[in-house]
Amino acid sequence: MKWQFIIGFWLLFVLINILLAEWNNSVRLKRIANKNPKQIEHFWYGLGYGILCAIPFYISRNYWQLFSLLLLHLNVFSVSYNLFSELPAFHLSLSTKSVTDRVMRAIGLKSIEEVAIISFCISTVFLMFQLFKL
Repeated sequence: MKWQFIIGFWLLFVLINILLAEWNNSVRLKRIANKNPKQIEHFWYGLGYGILCAIPFYISRNYWQLFSLLLLHLNVFSVSYNLFSELPAFHLSLSTKSVTDRVMRAIGLKSIEEVAIISFCISTVFLMFQLFKL
């Protein structure tokens, strides 16, 4: 696998996560304005992202790439979504229906800072594994 493909997809998924966060926030704001209690469709967004991650995996058959892109979502999407929502970057919602946020609260976290930093570092390590064919 060429290094340009590996890095290109990784950077593309950084952009995809930022765009998904902006889109998710705009949908949430429209639903709040329309007094719709269902603000975010976590399952459908997650399924869509999973399918997007399956595309480069189908091409490369590289599990490091798949895991790297999935972990990228934990940090890039979460931080971007919080910033688009005009919240602190590492804000952890107390009222969310998100399974990820509920797990983080259940283990006693007060923010997503540790999870975001660790998932970004692991995602980057997995990117390096791909580049050096480990």
